[in-house]
Amino acid sequence: MKNRMLFVCCGILCLVLHSFSCYSQDYYEVGKEYTLRSLHQEMSQVTSVLTVRWDEGGAVRIARSEEASQAQDQRMLHVLAPLDEIAIASTNSAGEIAELEIREDTAQYWLISMDAPGGVQYKPGDKIEVSCHCNRGDGGCDVAFMKQRNNLNATCVPRPGCQDCKMVVTVIKSGQRISGGAVVLKASRVEVE
Repeated sequence: MKNRMLFVCCGILCLVLHSFSCYSQDYYEVGKEYTLRSLHQEMSQVTSVLTVRWDEGGAVRIARSEEASQAQDQRMLHVLAPLDEIAIASTNSAGEIAELEIREDTAQYWLISMDAPGGVQYKPGDKIEVSCHCNRGDGGCDVAFMKQRNNLNATCVPRPGCQDCKMVVTVIKSGQRISGGAVVLKASRVEVE
């Protein structure tokens, strides 16, 4: 009887723990395709499109394509990760540079280029810098963050006098850089098609 009761209690505990683990991950749905867009860094008439899909094991498959730009397209940094693990650590006084900090174990975090044909991938470490610089005109640019549902995005906003901003995403520990849009995501493994 004691063994049976212990077995039932262990079974209930496993179900409760499993339900907590299912609900703690709220930044993606298994099998759902997420389409991410970012205006190409070098060709303003082209938008880079990544289709991201997680499997049951937390691995990600990414398909990359390009299409004609639409009026609302901007250079973007997309963050697909638990927002309680990510913080905007600092922004310089001019607003042109912002730092994102990953507060949890960084082993499952990836930084992926939107524009690179092979989807350049870096392990971001615990800090990533996003900087925006005026590419055309006299004004500067600001880094702006937006929370949409369970995701965080950053873009460059031109100040008066600037017609176009460039985005650079830098891994602070290694100095590795991505010019243009990028994706920071949490996954057990990443495969770019």
